[in-house]
Amino acid sequence: MEPTTYPNSPVFLIGSPRSGKTILHTLLAQGNDFAWFSQYSSKFYTHTWPAYLPRIYQIPWLGRYLQKHARLRILPHPEEISHKFIPIMTQYGSLEQTHVNEANQKKLQHWVRKQMQAQKKNRMLIDCGRPARISFYHKVFPEAKFIHLIRDGRAVAVEMLRSYPYMFTEKSSIDSYFIQTPEEFKNYLPKKSDDPSRPLILAALYWKMSVREIERQANPLGEDVLSIRFEDILQNPTSELEKICRFVESANSAKIIKSAKVQRFQYKDASQLMDKQGYEKLTHILHDELKNYGYI
Repeated sequence: MEPTTYPNSPVFLIGSPRSGKTILHTLLAQGNDFAWFSQYSSKFYTHTWPAYLPRIYQIPWLGRYLQKHARLRILPHPEEISHKFIPIMTQYGSLEQTHVNEANQKKLQHWVRKQMQAQKKNRMLIDCGRPARISFYHKVFPEAKFIHLIRDGRAVAVEMLRSYPYMFTEKSSIDSYFIQTPEEFKNYLPKKSDDPSRPLILAALYWKMSVREIERQANPLGEDVLSIRFEDILQNPTSELEKICRFVESANSAKIIKSAKVQRFQYKDASQLMDKQGYEKLTHILHDELKNYGYI
């Protein structure tokens, strides 16, 4: 089969950082329905050879053995798409249809086809990495589907601050994350720039803006977008993963569910990650979004 005959209907995982996308990405990849980018494809994005590495998991006896040792970092594992591949993708914030031109459209389509051809799959699973890029990728891949993974914004804020402290400091500006940040967001920030609560509030506002932008871009696509809560996957893995598998038309739901049940996911409720004052403050700031997604 020639690369040009591969369909341009990838499945994109979208959501704020620390929302569980990596876990879901890994589970769906283990179902063996999709081609996917490994850490080697993301690092050596100008080369074709990394696209062949995930095929080691398709070797019957070796694949099962390696999946049991998938935590070894040297083994290929699913990773988000490289932002360096196309310069426009390196910027923070939303990407719209207007950011797509013929050159980067052809480049992205060709790159995805090459991955599918190398791994001998007719679907591609892609972690967008940065949120609010549905319009951009839908323009490039009109037949694509999107899974919006949501997690309690209070928990996300704490874990983003731990994982990316350089993004949220006393000197950080709210305008550095998205091109157009609502003026009302600035009212939530402490008046003093050296206030110790400022980094956590900035992280919370990043989540707030992320889900707003994702919703705005997702609404016109209707049934091509599935929104699902990370907490629901942890509490009811069978029913939620079956829902996801139906959406992406996966024939290996049993295998994906089995993989989920044997893994131990570490998860703490938002109230366990911060003191009462911080919890109440973030609940106030994120009230509308938390209510919309059933967290309060």
